[in-house]
Amino acid sequence: MEEYFTTKEVAALFKIKPTTVRKWIRQGALPAIGFGNQNKEYRITKSELEAFIETRKTR
Repeated sequence: MEEYFTTKEVAALFKIKPTTVRKWIRQGALPAIGFGNQNKEYRITKSELEAFIETRKTR
């Protein structure tokens, strides 16, 4: 079974604000599953997070 992270957990991993994670999601840079209508909460799969990190690596 796939592991899921909240926006707060992802933010803590990167030492950034959860609003930045939500911005990445809204921009389509970080795929996520959204729950709720007005105060939408997101879940990010471990595999999508790993793919996101790979695309951000500098060579």
